Amino acid sequence: MKIIIVENELYLAQSIASKLNENGYETEIYSS
Repeated sequence: MKIIIVENELYLAQSIASKLNENGYETEIYSS
């Protein structure tokens, strides 16, 4: 499953993405 994260705070977005990646999710980060 691919998850798109739209978040102004890049640090927060990267933290969320790393947790999701550990659990086998594919993520993309977009800054709003």
